[in-house]
Amino acid sequence: MQSCEIRSDPVRCSERKTVSLGKALIVFGLALGMNIVIGFAIGYSFFWDKHQQQDPNQLRIGSAQREVEANTQDPQAHLKLGYAYLVGKETEKALKEYSEAYRLAPNDMQVSYNLALGYIADKQFAEAIKLLEPLTEKVPMDFSAHFSLGEAYSGKGEYDKAISSLSKAAEIKPGDAYVFYTMALVYKQAGEKEKALAKVNEALRLVPEYQQALKLKSSISGENAGGKLSGP
Repeated sequence: MQSCEIRSDPVRCSERKTVSLGKALIVFGLALGMNIVIGFAIGYSFFWDKHQQQDPNQLRIGSAQREVEANTQDPQAHLKLGYAYLVGKETEKALKEYSEAYRLAPNDMQVSYNLALGYIADKQFAEAIKLLEPLTEKVPMDFSAHFSLGEAYSGKGEYDKAISSLSKAAEIKPGDAYVFYTMALVYKQAGEKEKALAKVNEALRLVPEYQQALKLKSSISGENAGGKLSGP
């Protein structure tokens, strides 16, 4: 490459310098742009993407913990934290928070109901029954209380009482297929397969593509050699 010396054409030399400077600026701009893009991508990957991938329930737990710390005497804050723990299958922690909420508000029916759910999750069915029976008496049309009481009775092996409670729940919500499915499970556990099949067929009448009910029906029918039990 020719150098721009004093004896060279001053016009051409100036043009060459201008072109070289322009190219340098373009290269510098491209390099700067690439560095910005790369830096943004790295930042997104390590920080934003990490935040996006965080377990939503862990965020719920963290939020509820802050509420409890802000007001330890608020039963609703303990309920929220207990629920978050229960969703995360941390039953022991859930029971601790539900019990604290119950200590703070023993006459709150919602608190009693949630504590009962914690007991059911922990398979302490007798304790759950003690809480749920009074609730069904106070609010006879409470679907959730009757349904959960049925689950607690079933877990305790008291199948007749379980069916009675679940039947009341079905009267309150006759279009709820899950109630009939649950009743079918209870009858199956009690060894009454014909009644189990009748209830699972009721669930399928309401929701024909109910996969759990279809599997249960197949299971019940498979246990009866020769296909003695018929469908609807």
